[in-house]
Amino acid sequence: MLHAIAKIGGLEFVIVDDFKNTNGEYITGKGVIVISRHTEGGLITRTAGHEVYHFLKDSNVAQATELADFVLQKLGGRDSTKVQKALQKYDPEIYKTAEAREDELVADSMFDVFTNEKTVRELTAQHTKLGRKLEARLGRILTGIRDQLRLMGSLKRSDGSYFKPEIAALMDDVEALEKIRTLMLEGLKAAGEQRAAMANGDTNAGAEKNTAGAVESRKDDQNHGNGYSGYSMSNNAVAAYEIGEKPLSKWSRSALIDAAREIDSEKAELLERVGANALRAHLLRYTGWHHTSSMYNRTDFYGIDEQVLKALTPETAADWAKEKKLRNLSRDIVAIWTIWNGMEAEPIRRRRSKR
Repeated sequence: MLHAIAKIGGLEFVIVDDFKNTNGEYITGKGVIVISRHTEGGLITRTAGHEVYHFLKDSNVAQATELADFVLQKLGGRDSTKVQKALQKYDPEIYKTAEAREDELVADSMFDVFTNEKTVRELTAQHTKLGRKLEARLGRILTGIRDQLRLMGSLKRSDGSYFKPEIAALMDDVEALEKIRTLMLEGLKAAGEQRAAMANGDTNAGAEKNTAGAVESRKDDQNHGNGYSGYSMSNNAVAAYEIGEKPLSKWSRSALIDAAREIDSEKAELLERVGANALRAHLLRYTGWHHTSSMYNRTDFYGIDEQVLKALTPETAADWAKEKKLRNLSRDIVAIWTIWNGMEAEPIRRRRSKR
């Protein structure tokens, strides 16, 4: 299913066991959508619809705007009490502008696009082998998904408001859902054709998109702290490097001693016989994490612990020099992976983790 969506829009889906404690994310400008296997309700196709809307907003602004206007109108109108109350569930510290919060509400309203039986059958029919495998079970699978969506849409808070007001409002509106699916799929197809034209060297094909998407890109930067420096790291990570903080892998023995020398040259001389592992274990302190790489990875940063360095004595340095193994840096690491067993037609997924 995701393969078919990706093919239409020129997208790439990446499914991971966990992703920054979120359901998923569209990486602006990269054509990549990351989705957690443990997305809310286990409904990967619902999350796909949400993130594909963000892709559409980045790639086909006109169609995304038409879609957003229609959805907000069906929910009661952009300035209505219903819509304004629905927008309150989005944290303004994360979604800093009214436009960003509206985008999230519209994206959440895409819950039906890739869970609708007609759409699923049309997309899977393009893959004959897969279509045959799913045919016998597709109705049962989609019924389960719809039941889960209906349950999510029925849950209320203590004040009587819905946790998922968009599902509650649209779940039984057949005509509205059909219109939403049509607008989304038309926009996805047009965006895919545009991306294909750009890949083939037709730079004019992307000119309108690049201009219209500039505001959205800047907004995305604001939603990731202090913006990004190209595709390598966040501006906060760049600032951390400038004040002498960096990931553990960047702290070589020479880098540690050079940094210590800039703080206290006399103390640094005591470290000449201390190995790299002992230096990292004793001399570094955790300073926080920053986003790095085009995938917005969270990377831990460390800096020299000046108090430890200034308190260093020849005796302590001699003890460090005797150490052969790296001591743990008071940070728990949990590895999570998935094991697939069973037959191809009936796969069994088992989640494993180890601290």
